[in-house]
Amino acid sequence: MISQGLVGFFDILGYQNIIDNNTIEEVSKIITEVLFSLPGAVMAEMKKGHCEPVWDKMKMKLKNLEATLISDSILVVLALDLKKSVWEKLFSVSLFERYIEGLMGATFREGLPVRGAIDFGDYFVEDRSFAGKPIINCYRLGQSLDFSGGVMTKECSAVMDSVLLACRKEDADACEVWEGFMGYDYLCPLRDQKWERHRVIDWSLWTGDEMKDVRGSVFKAFKDHNKDVGPDVIRKMENTEMMLRFFKSKWKVSGVKGK
Repeated sequence: MISQGLVGFFDILGYQNIIDNNTIEEVSKIITEVLFSLPGAVMAEMKKGHCEPVWDKMKMKLKNLEATLISDSILVVLALDLKKSVWEKLFSVSLFERYIEGLMGATFREGLPVRGAIDFGDYFVEDRSFAGKPIINCYRLGQSLDFSGGVMTKECSAVMDSVLLACRKEDADACEVWEGFMGYDYLCPLRDQKWERHRVIDWSLWTGDEMKDVRGSVFKAFKDHNKDVGPDVIRKMENTEMMLRFFKSKWKVSGVKGK
């Protein structure tokens, strides 16, 4: 079925290295005990801090979210009807982004850091078959990133901004709390030593350790499961660390101390 909505596509950094450096038994354990359990782990994290009525509403919306593991990649989609009310759209957009934040935090925590992007547009997903320009856009943009993290395409950022703008017109005070969930503009390091400004998704509060030791957390995530740490990986680690420190500077501004 063809749908219109939000699309996220992420690949696991160093996945081939994991296969090279581990037995098939060890790799199968990572897949069955870690990767297959990710959707449930993310849902459990999202539930924390919400009363049952609120969580029930969130679950109803999240039933429409599809997360599919395809080898070393994760595809996440959520249909979004732009004709719905402002608050319905805002709720969907914020839930999708929080799920993506939780996914990136969970994979990082399990030593499987990812990189990727989210987009908006028409897509087709049926079992493990998929098609659509947003998926390709996410794949291409994600492959260009030289760090572990996620960014929004220009189209996705425009949709987020339009939803926020409509929200402000209806109730600026009520909308203010949602603005921090829409990412930050950041000069991103890309492959081949290039740089581009994108809106990055702040997943740092979902890592489970509040980033008390940023460098140590990054090293562990990139080294876990017997992954090699060569020059290219060191560069990605340093870029990831810098971005996480940028996120921590935003915590101080907003008064955030933890999850």
